[in-house]
Amino acid sequence: MSLFKNHMAVIAIPIINFLFSSNLFAADIYVDSNLSSDCTTGNYSTTNRNCSGSDGNAYNTIQEAVNNLNTSDDIYIRGGTYYENVLISGRTSPNGTADDYITMQSYPGEWAIVDGQNNEQYTIGKNRSGRDEGNDLAYWKFERLEITGGTDGSSGGAGLYLNGGPFIVRYCYIHDNVASAASNNPGGIVGYTWTDSIIEYNYLENNGDTGGDDGNSANIAIFGDYLQQTTGRDGFTNSIPSTRRNEIRYNYISGSSIGFKHKGAQLFTGRNPGTSDYDDTYKDWGDKIHHNYFIGQRRISLLIEQDFAQAYNNIFDNSPAAITVNYEPNFQLYKVITYNNTIINPRHAAIKRYGCDYFPFTENESHYGADFNNIIDSHDKEYGHWFTSTAINVFNGCGSYNPTYTNPDISNYFMSHNYFYRPDDADIFDYGYPSVFYTVAEFEAQSETGGSKVAYTNPYDAGNRLYKGTTGANKFKTLGSHLIEGTTTIANGGIAIPHPYLSGITLPSYLGAVNPNDSNWIDDLLCLTDIEVLKKGGTGGPVCTVRPKIIDTLEAN
Repeated sequence: MSLFKNHMAVIAIPIINFLFSSNLFAADIYVDSNLSSDCTTGNYSTTNRNCSGSDGNAYNTIQEAVNNLNTSDDIYIRGGTYYENVLISGRTSPNGTADDYITMQSYPGEWAIVDGQNNEQYTIGKNRSGRDEGNDLAYWKFERLEITGGTDGSSGGAGLYLNGGPFIVRYCYIHDNVASAASNNPGGIVGYTWTDSIIEYNYLENNGDTGGDDGNSANIAIFGDYLQQTTGRDGFTNSIPSTRRNEIRYNYISGSSIGFKHKGAQLFTGRNPGTSDYDDTYKDWGDKIHHNYFIGQRRISLLIEQDFAQAYNNIFDNSPAAITVNYEPNFQLYKVITYNNTIINPRHAAIKRYGCDYFPFTENESHYGADFNNIIDSHDKEYGHWFTSTAINVFNGCGSYNPTYTNPDISNYFMSHNYFYRPDDADIFDYGYPSVFYTVAEFEAQSETGGSKVAYTNPYDAGNRLYKGTTGANKFKTLGSHLIEGTTTIANGGIAIPHPYLSGITLPSYLGAVNPNDSNWIDDLLCLTDIEVLKKGGTGGPVCTVRPKIIDTLEAN
């Protein structure tokens, strides 16, 4: 009998249920590289690791297990390294159900490594065949796996190449899926038009291309180009597959040119200039990117090209640009919001919003979006690259794409209660073409942006420290007593208003990614680089095997 989910336990049932219960014969399937021959009569022994038991079928390759799947089966891979390119496609493989996902995971207590050996454009998934796949894979979960070597060796590749959804990827170490060039958008987890999918508690490292800052290379990328983007300025077409309602959360994302990106504009509302085509019908469909740690990207940590997308409670550490909203010069995006992020050492810009467009449009076309409650710690910024040096840029440089489009209407753009900590220059805000620069006082006095116009700035003060310490999680945990202005502290200086377009959500009263009164999540997030943490997994998130005693105490200077 299986140690895990026993789908066949219910036997005494009416015949009508027998005929129409699609999950009745779902089973546990095993992969064991120690097997000299497959166990195909349910006779695999999880204890003896041979065909002397009754725990289910077993195969010595992952691909054989996939080829013999039925709806909602679970694949358990015994520990070791499997040198395979595992082809999974919704056109040739079964899918799970909303109540019972197909899973592929390491056997409990063991760790399976899947190495594609740079033979194909995927380690697990499929070759890139383009946007015609639509909702290709549904109700799959990939859990507690190490995935590497997913590339064709030249310009394409992925550790996981998945189209459609819903699917879940969690507790995986996805690394070194690296092409020699970035022209075909190599990455760690990539695919077309994801729907209702979750990427959580993963460690993604060094996926994409071998170096440089080519924007095609990323650790995570959702493709939507040539689909929604081609519907032009008339807005969203629900008959075409779209990227919607995905959640990217609690991941440790290291290196690559870009950490996470949407490739191609995902529009959920109209774009006709001089009309009232903008609407909020699909306001709940934007992706949520939150509680991630981004470090060391070579170009951009987070690239958003989707209406209604949200980025909040992320930590960005030492990247050229932390958040870019529509970097490519195509569509203005509607109601993208960032709030309560901590951005440390953004070497060229912290938050960048472009609104340039390939299509003709009126100069007074309005931009909708918001940046609230972010901490921007600019203590070591560089100059002379392709971003200007101010912390938040809106439409800067648009004239290089459309010289007739200078200063946009930003009366529907909201920027308030951001904290510019130890800045290296006085300018905190820059918009238009040519650029208009604002200091804190000038920003608070201007009338171009909408709503509240509060900004904070302070230099470093050893007697008024912002962080608990300088190592580990303490580098990011803020002290609630830190004064930012008068008697206002980091704990109560946030805007604390209802979410601009989602019901039932109130923006925090604290500033930055980490709540001073609830900060333990960052400890577990930083522990994701430990394979033992990923191996254990868990329903409530990873638990560090050994917590440093210092994490909940104040470090000395």
